[in-house]
Amino acid sequence: MPSRLTSCLVACAAACATVSAEEPSRARAALLSLFAEWREAQRPTVKGGVPDYTPPALERQRHRLDALRARLDAIDPAGLAPPERIDRALVLAEMNGLDFDLRVLRPWSRNPAFYANAIAEQSDTPAHEGRTIEGAIELWQLRLPLQEAELRALQERLRAIPRLLVQARANLTGDARDLWLAGIRSERQQSEVLRAFAETLRPHHPALVADAQQARAAGRRCHGHAPLSQVHHRLSMDFGLRIKRTERSPVQGPARLFADS
Repeated sequence: MPSRLTSCLVACAAACATVSAEEPSRARAALLSLFAEWREAQRPTVKGGVPDYTPPALERQRHRLDALRARLDAIDPAGLAPPERIDRALVLAEMNGLDFDLRVLRPWSRNPAFYANAIAEQSDTPAHEGRTIEGAIELWQLRLPLQEAELRALQERLRAIPRLLVQARANLTGDARDLWLAGIRSERQQSEVLRAFAETLRPHHPALVADAQQARAAGRRCHGHAPLSQVHHRLSMDFGLRIKRTERSPVQGPARLFADS
């Protein structure tokens, strides 16, 4: 017959096993809940088909990122199984990536090519190189003629492009001369992509041709028709003069350069 001491040891071991089983369960549940919220927080708010990259929207995303990061830090890796520790590390890496975008890269304010959202060719990497705008139209994935649901989705995205570019003119205030020069070329390529796409649509979906043409026209209005050499000269002057100016004499942001072209 087991002694009283043996019975106590068995009971204690069972209790410890129950606690140790509950801790990973709670940590895992917290990680799963956090992951679902994180996937939503990664994406910008979309209003009427247009992703919101305005400063107030990005500030809200910054606050949400900070809150989610604090919750992730509170999940003790010791309470997770090895595969879940890897998941936690991956989520942390993604959060660090968004933090870097918000603090350093800021493509929505520094890179005009960020707003070229009609993508004609498949990327040679598993994902696109660099940050891609939310709701990009992957033209190379379309198989014409489109089903009704695909047709409505494409029309909504094409009609959102002019409003997206209006937002872009206000957002693009960053100082990144090389990105601007490359972005101007990219937007001109975007114009050609939309022109060719409108012709591709004509035999299958003639009602969408006007939407593609209006999207192209909006891009041409937004970025103007100044010769590249003139833009290069004005950007060089702008960034050269910035070195000599003080905070009391601010210089116009690059987005204003095309208003006078």
